[in-house]
Amino acid sequence: STSPRTELPLSGNALIVQDLKYLEGTIGYASWTGNTFPNASSPQRPIQDTNMDCSDGCLFNVTQDMTEHINIANEHTDIVQQMRTRLAELRLSFYSNNETGVDSCPPDIDEECACWMAVHYWGGYFGPYQYLDTKTIFS
Repeated sequence: STSPRTELPLSGNALIVQDLKYLEGTIGYASWTGNTFPNASSPQRPIQDTNMDCSDGCLFNVTQDMTEHINIANEHTDIVQQMRTRLAELRLSFYSNNETGVDSCPPDIDEECACWMAVHYWGGYFGPYQYLDTKTIFS
């Protein structure tokens, strides 16, 4: 059956309406990889600092351009403005809180706690990493 939803806010800077995806601001991790990634030639952090400037808005037809290579914002400025306005309206109703959680990793690690736990506790898989019983984990 057809979904009754025609718009999907992804975040405070991304909105999909039917076939179109609107982005605004600086978009991090803006890169395309090969079929097998990472591979032996991949640098340690290849896309971490790769950004796309969508300060004037970027627009992609995700049905015709699934990999979002072709920004069609300049050809559809009216749609960009409509989606920018709609995203601003939706953003007013987004729930947020200021909770940050308490990591359960040792204090002297040199990587993100989630990654450390995946390697050292969860056997290579991502799993919970906050509010865990550290007596059980590190005994």
